[in-house]
Amino acid sequence: MPDRMQAEYLDVDRYRELYHTYEMDAVYVQYYGEISKKIKWIEDFLHMDTSSAEWRNMQTIGWRQALRIATEFPHMTVRLAAFAYSEYILELRKDASIKDLDLVYFEIWRLVIKDKRNYMDAVREVYGMDKFHIHKRVMEAELNSYPVFWTMKQRIYWITNEHGIDFNTEDNEARDLFRKGVARFKIKNMANYAKKKMEIGEWLNLQQVVNLQIEVPGPGRKHWSI
Repeated sequence: MPDRMQAEYLDVDRYRELYHTYEMDAVYVQYYGEISKKIKWIEDFLHMDTSSAEWRNMQTIGWRQALRIATEFPHMTVRLAAFAYSEYILELRKDASIKDLDLVYFEIWRLVIKDKRNYMDAVREVYGMDKFHIHKRVMEAELNSYPVFWTMKQRIYWITNEHGIDFNTEDNEARDLFRKGVARFKIKNMANYAKKKMEIGEWLNLQQVVNLQIEVPGPGRKHWSI
């Protein structure tokens, strides 16, 4: 879509290939919610080198736990369990990569708009702060004009334009809007895709497909009957 930062879903063509039934969608969403709660411990090890023996060991422990959880769900296959586990690790890594990114963008915006600083000077000042260590490499790329798909400046401009952030926006409101804007950078996965199809099924009154109650994980949890 025009003016979108990226695709809405991580790999929609692959998700279509994996489609089975509405019942399977419901089971997959519930399974993904369970591993998200029970294997959350692995996020403490995401800082490890992915090629290291230590990470491979943690990865194996997590995968074995995911397989044990899969045995509690009817119709869950090893293939789908592996797919869900892989996407869960990707989701954790994405969450880590955007943590406090909204605050980085806000600080740069505030220096440029409110303090009338030059953009690169503002990036340099935020880079020099004793925080945002996880985003140092991104700011280094910006300061050195390394080739990237989207520059920080383009992303900040997109958020301010999308949410109407300007000189008259109060700092607290701007912080909240930057938080919402950065959240849009997170591409949805197969669990999100399946939940969307379930919602569409409800809208189209397809409850006769299967009579199954599940709890959709995440904020504002709801029970779905399809």
